[in-house]
Amino acid sequence: MILIAKERNKISLNFIERINTSKELRQNLKLSHLTIEHVAIDLNTSVQKINQILELDHVSPEDPWILKEW
Repeated sequence: MILIAKERNKISLNFIERINTSKELRQNLKLSHLTIEHVAIDLNTSVQKINQILELDHVSPEDPWILKEW
């Protein structure tokens, strides 16, 4: 996962990085043999939130890291 630091600890991804990061998160989920539902339960969140993170859709900068490190 490539992250570019911006002003004052603000982190953002460019278009290609977003695609690559989303792909990496989905590949890792597949390798884990876990369902999105299982991950959501373990992280005490909703399936919708996990899907948003996987798509990097309206997530806070730390959300993909939480999922990645889980």
